[in-house]
Amino acid sequence: MNDAQTLNDNDCIVVLIKQVTDVNISPQERSKASADLRMLYEEKIQLDKDKKDLKKLN
Repeated sequence: MNDAQTLNDNDCIVVLIKQVTDVNISPQERSKASADLRMLYEEKIQLDKDKKDLKKLN
């Protein structure tokens, strides 16, 4: 993953966290932001696991 992609992912995470914690946003929007944040987190965990597996193969 390059630096630009990491920056974009981090920006997305910051926006989603703000949406999840903002009381002025509807419960439906907060719920969607929470689900999106969870999905990004799970993708990151899978990527980290894949990187470790690749290192083991090399």
